[in-house]
Amino acid sequence: MTHIKTLLVAVVVILLVPVARADGPKDDDAMRLDVAPRTPFAKGTKTFQAEASYTQHIRYSVEEMTSGGVGVGYYIFDNHCLTLMANGFHMNQAFDRGAEAGSVTVMGRWHIFNPGRLTFYLDGGGGYSWANEAIPIGGTTYNFNARVGPGVGYQVDDNIYLLGGARYFHLSNGKAHGAEKNPAYDGVEFYVGMLFAFR
Repeated sequence: MTHIKTLLVAVVVILLVPVARADGPKDDDAMRLDVAPRTPFAKGTKTFQAEASYTQHIRYSVEEMTSGGVGVGYYIFDNHCLTLMANGFHMNQAFDRGAEAGSVTVMGRWHIFNPGRLTFYLDGGGGYSWANEAIPIGGTTYNFNARVGPGVGYQVDDNIYLLGGARYFHLSNGKAHGAEKNPAYDGVEFYVGMLFAFR
């Protein structure tokens, strides 16, 4: 009789375990209480940003440049974003040959460290520009441009960040018409901006 009771208890337990499992969480994600992303810049986050900059010439360059731009971005991995930027800029040049130009640039950003409301990152990229005057003087109206440097962001609201930093900036036509037609330009670009993140 004891063996029969033990067998019946075992059968009941075996039958009830699948029912209990079916009523419980389906997977580990359902048991997680933290719904916040691992990083404020998680994969899939979309961004809109606007920035203004001033570029101080270095090396053999003598021109100064001011610029403004807007861009849309997408985080392809956690903390790694690709952004398409459109910029307009003015370059001061001698002999009343100041130039206005527009450029399209693809930028990458890597958030290295995100303590609290702060984020420290590196960004950089390259693009193409067109101007109404040769820039620098003696060059061409079209150029390739590249920039790279460190930056810092501060979260002022849930999805809004203030950005600021400095980048090495280079502009040239890649010697498309020979070295004598490629004076090139080098500078340090100081910028401030706003980033809006949409998760």
